[in-house]
Amino acid sequence: MRITGCAAAVLFMVACSSSNSSSNGDAANRTGSCGTAVSANACIDGCNPCTRLSDSQVAAAVGQSAVQGQWDGDACLWDFYDAQNNLLFEVGLHVNTDFRTFEDLCYPGSTADITLTPVSGVGDDACYMGTGVAALGSFDLEFLKGCWGYSVTIAGLPGHVPPFSDAAAQAAEKALALDAVANL
Repeated sequence: MRITGCAAAVLFMVACSSSNSSSNGDAANRTGSCGTAVSANACIDGCNPCTRLSDSQVAAAVGQSAVQGQWDGDACLWDFYDAQNNLLFEVGLHVNTDFRTFEDLCYPGSTADITLTPVSGVGDDACYMGTGVAALGSFDLEFLKGCWGYSVTIAGLPGHVPPFSDAAAQAAEKALALDAVANL
């Protein structure tokens, strides 16, 4: 089973369990301005997300030797292993999130179950989503480019000591999101 898929699914389910009414007054403006605008290189409708980040960009961001990304539906996944061939963590770039879903994730109205932190300088809008679980993989960086949302996730195995802190994982996610935005 893929780590990133599970982490993303948990965060998505938690976000969706929150109220969908936005308390942010700008929500109507954001929704109205989207329409059908698409960035020039948007990665939607069957696009291979592995074409938006290179293997070397991912490796540099997480301080590991390069591995080949694997296209898995709406995600590209990079798996990193230890010397005993045990999975340490996975990096994922997820694409094909519609504007409304992005809004529901970053502006759910009620955030009792999740922690949302705005992120500046990434795409047109961005936020970190966290579950409050003190382990690698408790954050996703959701970002918007044009009318489509994307996310970068670095997820470790539950119960294992992560190879770097949550702050380092967030910094790596932001670096990768900035690399991806340049290709969107």
